[in-house]
Amino acid sequence: MGNPFVKPVKQYFSPPEFPGDDAKTRAAQVLHTLLLYTMVGIFILMIAIPLIFVEKQYNFIAGIIALFILSASYWLMRRGRVYFSSIIFVSIIWVILNFMVIHSGGMRSIITIFYVTATITTGLLLGYRAALYYAIICIFSGLGMVLMERSGFEIPILFPLPSHVAWLDFTISLALTLTALNIALRSQKRALARVRQSQSRFATLFEEAPVMYLIVHHQGDVPMIDNCNAAFISKLGYTKQQVLGKPLADFYDQKSKTLILNKNEMEKIVHEPIRTPMERVLVTKDGRIIHTLLQISPDLDDAGNIKGTLAMYLDISERKKAESQRDEMLKQVLFTLKEKETLLRELYHRTKNNMQVISALLDLQCVYTDDERLQSAFTDTKNRIHSMALVHQKLYEAKDLSHVNLKEYIHDLAELLMSSYDISHGEIILISEMQDVSVLIDTAIPCGLIINELLSNAFKHAFPENRSGVIRVELNKIKNQIQLVVSDNGVGVPVNFNFRENGRLGLQNIISIGEKQLGGKVLFQTNGGVTCRLSFSDNLYKPRV
Repeated sequence: MGNPFVKPVKQYFSPPEFPGDDAKTRAAQVLHTLLLYTMVGIFILMIAIPLIFVEKQYNFIAGIIALFILSASYWLMRRGRVYFSSIIFVSIIWVILNFMVIHSGGMRSIITIFYVTATITTGLLLGYRAALYYAIICIFSGLGMVLMERSGFEIPILFPLPSHVAWLDFTISLALTLTALNIALRSQKRALARVRQSQSRFATLFEEAPVMYLIVHHQGDVPMIDNCNAAFISKLGYTKQQVLGKPLADFYDQKSKTLILNKNEMEKIVHEPIRTPMERVLVTKDGRIIHTLLQISPDLDDAGNIKGTLAMYLDISERKKAESQRDEMLKQVLFTLKEKETLLRELYHRTKNNMQVISALLDLQCVYTDDERLQSAFTDTKNRIHSMALVHQKLYEAKDLSHVNLKEYIHDLAELLMSSYDISHGEIILISEMQDVSVLIDTAIPCGLIINELLSNAFKHAFPENRSGVIRVELNKIKNQIQLVVSDNGVGVPVNFNFRENGRLGLQNIISIGEKQLGGKVLFQTNGGVTCRLSFSDNLYKPRV
């Protein structure tokens, strides 16, 4: 096993990395190199102090302070405060340099060469503008030192340097300058390598992408093809030499040629935050057409200006084919539905006509009999047929071939029955309070038969000897329950009359149809006339057309 202290120390002095922030990582690695080189250099100078410097105490204290500040800067850099650490580093270097220049003999000292190194370092860490400001400050501080010397101001020399130290200063300054230049060149080399790698990746993606790519530039208002990928060549069947340098319009169909954007329109689109794909049709070498979705992006130069357009064409021919087949199937379905609707309407119409024929035959039969009971039975049967025929007439006239508006149907049926029994509106007043309720044909026909029986009974028996009166019809729907009420203020029925046991065919039909066919409840009441209440569910049947 290795030394447990080696790994953390090695990790602490290794170049830092900040995932997700490449710029910060690069700046930290440059600062890391400069700080380590500078601290190593100062440490070596501190060892050489007894051999080189005259004022050993002052030089040693200056070295200790410099190491402490550089260590603090290094600690901040390790914790991500790279910019702040860089400012501290160049600022403290500047302060130390000025202090040493002032107290080691003025601007004639070779130490001033360190200003050049410090300026280059500032440029590497904080950029060109910071280096420019740093150089200006150094110039004015040096000018201040010169003016102080010319005015005869005496500055105590705390760091007298022997003559051979000038050579050492010069060597160190050159070493630091070369270090800074080496870092700059390595950074530039890494940047160029990243650019080449990025270009190589783009070229690979461009060439091997399954979608068609073009790079286009405008020659005047004519878009010309600069480059294309393998997918474009493979899809259209041309060679690359036959495509490059040709107008984009040469590969469009006639309609797409009219939609080609000029340079201003193209630049306007590529600057939009959200670019909507456009449909274009390409023509292959053998004349086939390819439906595509076109998405364009700007191709920028180093200065960020648009030098061309990157066009991506996604083949949607299969989707177009599927859409065409779907549209054709939809047309066929609509045609079939229309045909069935026509046949169904014709069926309703013919059913109604057949019922009218049956009704006419019953009328004819009535003419050949003098028996009032038979004539009444024929009339009742004819009215029942009319009530069913009216349903088919309503369906024939309706837009919905499954549903009948029960309110309109009851109103028309009542008018038909009043006409059949030759009842004027002045004699018997029909009052209706009905909601718009829509029901299926399977429900409408039973309801019609029940209404027919109830109104027929009222017209025939409730108002004898031409008495006047009122018949009230109520229809409403509460949730899934339909309630139908037919009442009159006629003479009523005998005392202790049992509707279920004593009723004739009409009443038996009402009870049977209401309770068995509609699955509802039928209730008769006698209170100054007769009232029939019918309630049933509207979800007994499902639509069939």
